[in-house]
Amino acid sequence: MKIKNEIRQGINIISLNGRLDSFSSQEIGEKFDSFINSGSYKFIIDFSDLNYLSSAGIRILLQLKKSCTKLNGDVKLTNVSPYVLNVLKISGFLNIFSVYENVDIALKSYFIENNSEKNDSNTQELYETSIGTFKFEKKNTETAKIRVIGENQDFLYAKCKKDSIYSESLNKLKYTLGIGALGDKPDDFFANIGELMIVGGTVVWVPTDGHNVPDFLIPIDESAEIKVHTAFHIILENTFNEIVRFEAKSPSEGVSLEDVYKSLFELSKGRITEYKGILSAVMRVDVGAIFGAGIKKAPILKNSPANSEMITHRDNIKDWLNFQVDYEHQNTTALIVGIGIDLKSYEKSPAINLVFQINPDQKKQQMLHNHAAIFKFFPEKYQSYELEQEIDNVINNGEFIGMQHLLDRSTIKKGIIGLNYVQEIKKRKLEIGIRT
Repeated sequence: MKIKNEIRQGINIISLNGRLDSFSSQEIGEKFDSFINSGSYKFIIDFSDLNYLSSAGIRILLQLKKSCTKLNGDVKLTNVSPYVLNVLKISGFLNIFSVYENVDIALKSYFIENNSEKNDSNTQELYETSIGTFKFEKKNTETAKIRVIGENQDFLYAKCKKDSIYSESLNKLKYTLGIGALGDKPDDFFANIGELMIVGGTVVWVPTDGHNVPDFLIPIDESAEIKVHTAFHIILENTFNEIVRFEAKSPSEGVSLEDVYKSLFELSKGRITEYKGILSAVMRVDVGAIFGAGIKKAPILKNSPANSEMITHRDNIKDWLNFQVDYEHQNTTALIVGIGIDLKSYEKSPAINLVFQINPDQKKQQMLHNHAAIFKFFPEKYQSYELEQEIDNVINNGEFIGMQHLLDRSTIKKGIIGLNYVQEIKKRKLEIGIRT
């Protein structure tokens, strides 16, 4: 038995050649399991070159069907010969599998089903790129803004002071990333300030206490007055201009976060009139591998570098930042909060400096800042465009294993992304527009 597979529009198309019998079924079953483990839940099985099917082969197909159904996927058969069709019929399984004349018709059926479930399916746009498939659904056209608390210079030069810490009620925050801590009084947390994110209203942070163990708090009662303390924080809006479903061309390995942002930048230029070179993103994704970095000590004044340079300066970076050489957390699920700037097309303004420290001699084409809460692999429940439902499901039912400041080479297999095309950056209550 020979087996080939290709991904088209996010659907795994498997071609079988030979006999699907007791001898070959174990090998084929292992192949099917590997596809499931790589994040494929929707299949088309092409029987064009299958000349024999037995009950053992049917059992393997049925196992695949059951596994996919649990993950909101499906298995569809195509190019079925009269003999194989009769085997399915007399075995009582013809009513379990959908059978189509050819691959193109089976492929189309997936998208007809998806569209029939949505009244606003005409708002969806599909783009095939060199790295994978992007399907956009418009949500709102409101002006997207981000709000900045504190000074990024205080963080970058390790000059945070107790009297420059800002505190804000957790129940007012949904998606953020930056530097901060939880605690009651400044003396309780100030020396341990570290990288912190809020995703879906849940706080995840890594205290700089030398243990490098993330901590988290999931709020249930919105009336409880718990405050998040921060020296520098970027607050994203929780309404999105668009929701995007992404699937990598290589579902077993995924593609880099850098390439995902690069494709989103390129697609935005031609589609979005409000695009000004800055995207904020909230993601619920299955990841191939995580490459991370983190600060080793609190960026407070008493720890500031003796040479008065930034903590990322070549003479300081080893003392301040811990970079992963090898990947971690392979084949996991991540909730990501991030922001990216396309250095080729952004509109220059003092407001940008609130978020990014841009070197005039910068040779990179983009700058990214992403934090991720990482969970053991947790399949999507809804397989829809309902991002916040998916995030809540992971937070409340997934197994949390870590937090990382993501390096750009971290890889993504598939997932759902909430995008905002940032037009304004706000400094506390003082609004600063991107335009000069």
